[in-house]
Amino acid sequence: GDSFVTTSTNATITGLEMDTNYKFDVVTYYNDVECNRKTVGVKTLGKPVIYTQPADVVAYENGSTELVIVAEENSVYQWYQNGELLEGATNSSLVLSDLTKESDGYTYYCVVSKNGTDVTSDTAVLSVKYNAPTELNFVGNSTVKVGDLASLLVESDAKEVSFVWSNEQSGNAYSNVFMEVGNYTVVCTASNEGGSLVKEFEIQVIAADKAEFLTDIESTTVYVGESLELSVEVDIDDVTYQWYKNNEIVEGETAATIVVTDLTKENAGDEYYCVVNHYGTESISNKAVVNVLYNKPTNLILTQDSDAIAG
Repeated sequence: GDSFVTTSTNATITGLEMDTNYKFDVVTYYNDVECNRKTVGVKTLGKPVIYTQPADVVAYENGSTELVIVAEENSVYQWYQNGELLEGATNSSLVLSDLTKESDGYTYYCVVSKNGTDVTSDTAVLSVKYNAPTELNFVGNSTVKVGDLASLLVESDAKEVSFVWSNEQSGNAYSNVFMEVGNYTVVCTASNEGGSLVKEFEIQVIAADKAEFLTDIESTTVYVGESLELSVEVDIDDVTYQWYKNNEIVEGETAATIVVTDLTKENAGDEYYCVVNHYGTESISNKAVVNVLYNKPTNLILTQDSDAIAG
């Protein structure tokens, strides 16, 4: 319903809404007399349409990723990083490469322009994770003796890795004491935000060292009613003792020294020896033989019949 007059064949119309159809009546006057009237239809252009918004992406350290936007044809693109214009980033896709952990959390959006108008895309967030572990190597001794401490120290090729072992130990160090000969498998799971790696390690447990006796136990002679004391000494610690008499276990005699009291003549010829056990490896001492004698006479008393003396 609005009208305006111009003396030019061109007209500039302001205040129109975008993406709207308008009709204009163009009237030509000569000496204030209408000479011609024509209706002209005009459609104003709208902002460019974005069909596919850029989405959040997850990438890994030293890797690459791509952000993509899809808009209507003949659109012009300009990408921004953390609110700052990225020089040369004028395609519908943005490739991000050689990523570092410092890039974690960076934000990106694209301004799409066409026909003098523009629209800003959604903001996409970049997440950069450490690479998952791909190797686990151990430092330590994979062969140990029964009763000794088995220890492994694992190293990973990844960053920020946590370790959990099959015996529920945590950390990159594993330790355990095995009490039987055999081959054992321990499992380590190494994990970080990038993923996990599970690896088995073999530990071989061999027999413990054999205790060596430092001296022999000696056969001895005692008298009826006396006591007997026998002792053994070996060259290593962490051993157990068991004494035997005539090849039978002497119950309760599990120390390095055995004391036998109140010997009788019946104990003559008894044999004693000791079995020393070091984590399953046994050492047997020599045998000591006991000789039991009657007590020596300490006084002689002479008794005679008085009649015999008188005669």
